[in-house]
Amino acid sequence: MATRKQPPAAGPAAKSRTLSGQFTLTTNVNPLNGNPNTGVFDPLIGVPLAYRLTFAIASELLVTDPFSGDKTRTVTTGPVTIKFPGATSALLTSTIPSTLNGAPLTLRLSARAGTVVMEGFNLVGPPGAEYFGFELDGGQTGLGLDAAGYPVLAPFDIANSTVMLRRYVTPFAMTDFAMGASSVKFK
Repeated sequence: MATRKQPPAAGPAAKSRTLSGQFTLTTNVNPLNGNPNTGVFDPLIGVPLAYRLTFAIASELLVTDPFSGDKTRTVTTGPVTIKFPGATSALLTSTIPSTLNGAPLTLRLSARAGTVVMEGFNLVGPPGAEYFGFELDGGQTGLGLDAAGYPVLAPFDIANSTVMLRRYVTPFAMTDFAMGASSVKFK
């Protein structure tokens, strides 16, 4: 397994980065794990929404999988700030952001058969009486490879992905889960 650690970006490249997109929740799973959900996401079903995660890049790590040979660029962020622009629901303007803001995020870009895929991730707040998760499926980015075959970090778009919102009351008890199609833009 070849591993190369990249230093954090310096100077102008150290600016804030954003991962954003549009989504519409179409599925609110009920019952969840055999229990009826609380309905917390019901008012959001069918409503066009947007998300924006803002962060600085803390580090990048290049790894080659010893079995598949896939080359991956893993980006670890500093604290993330999540906003849902245009949202009026308190759930999206304060409740979910208050549980997720400040958490770090790990983005993985993997080179597979000449294409670069952003792996899915689940940003989850620290456990509390009620906390939330924001999950993004990822997808094909259209990014290129460097001379060694590792994904190059640059702006990209993903036309078709999936957003999932989750509500938890313990690390092992998810009470609500809603999902829908999403676009993704990284810059």
